[in-house]
Amino acid sequence: MDYKKVISCRCCGSNNLVKYLDLGEVPLANNFNSSKSYPIEVLLCMDCSLSMLSIVVNPLILYSSYPYHSSVSETFKNHCGEMAKTIKDILGTPNPLVCDIAANDGCLLEQFRKEGFYTLGVEPAENLANECEKKNLGVIHGFWDSESSKRIAACDVITATNVFAHVDDIKTFVNLAKDKLRCFHKGIMVIEVPYLDNLLNYVQFDTIYHEHLSYFLFKPLDVLFKSLGIPIFRVEKIPIHGGSLRIYACPYERPIEDSVEHLLMEEENSNLWNLNTYKDFSENIEFIREDLPFLLYSLNEEGKKVMGYGASAKGISLLNYCEIDNEVIHSIVDETPDKQGKRTPGSDIPIVPFDAFEKEKPDFILLLAWNFKDELIKKTKHLGAKYIVPIPQVEIL
Repeated sequence: MDYKKVISCRCCGSNNLVKYLDLGEVPLANNFNSSKSYPIEVLLCMDCSLSMLSIVVNPLILYSSYPYHSSVSETFKNHCGEMAKTIKDILGTPNPLVCDIAANDGCLLEQFRKEGFYTLGVEPAENLANECEKKNLGVIHGFWDSESSKRIAACDVITATNVFAHVDDIKTFVNLAKDKLRCFHKGIMVIEVPYLDNLLNYVQFDTIYHEHLSYFLFKPLDVLFKSLGIPIFRVEKIPIHGGSLRIYACPYERPIEDSVEHLLMEEENSNLWNLNTYKDFSENIEFIREDLPFLLYSLNEEGKKVMGYGASAKGISLLNYCEIDNEVIHSIVDETPDKQGKRTPGSDIPIVPFDAFEKEKPDFILLLAWNFKDELIKKTKHLGAKYIVPIPQVEIL
């Protein structure tokens, strides 16, 4: 079987799981070679408030080759630069060694190198590991597991950005990292994850797809890291990817900052540990699933040309959830070379390079990668097209 069902919470081990969302069966958002569909259901752990998919697709199917390149986005590059500077200040260690788990094409490692770090990455996708090698960043081709961890020395910092939500056995993931942190420099682990509070409040349901196994509040993260003996000593809200959390954890004694307790109180006061909040969210989704197709089909009947911008996983998921196809979307521009010339899974829309905008001159551009909205609009403003923003509600700019 190419997937397994989830029977317990991966953060606290509880079997007290309740389903609150069912988006049907959809194809894998980043697999352009298969149209096979898998269910998308979301469960809530009633004990620690972790949200998670009801199934786990075999990671070899998802990650043997991967089309997303971090370095395509200037917004993300700038974010990585800020992160590297912040971690350098916290460490206060000369010439530290950083290991980035799921290093992608080395976008973050390049920023660490600029700050004087020695760099090493671990990356399962062969095409992306090759990109790191070309940049002389140092890379281990493989998943983060006992075999790959044996190949690295003790580190001052281990980072994992936008990968933790992709991992099923997160306890082993954290324990392997914990064992590689230098004690005499009080080595730290830094993780970034999309924040579930933003997903709920801004109806970011298109970020729910098969690669994202978990949807984190701070509470389940705090429970997990405490249980493994590597407590979180700082947490920050950051704007990247529609709103994320950055947590800092250390197995050696560091003072726990006020940000930890403050965010736990904030979540409780906002009813983020209450099942009714999730039931309300599932109802709000239906407005977008009705409004977006209605708008696109209306524009099609008026003879307007609509092109998409950003064949991101979230964009492809949105198209499938809303049952939108090439009848109403002419094509989707994406600046990732590995995606160009292919067609979106399920919705079957051609993916084209940036210069297609000049050739086709669309009347409307659907911003599928809405998390980089400002950057996308800046690049295309000269076209004179109007923009359709689908999240958190369908609107025309």
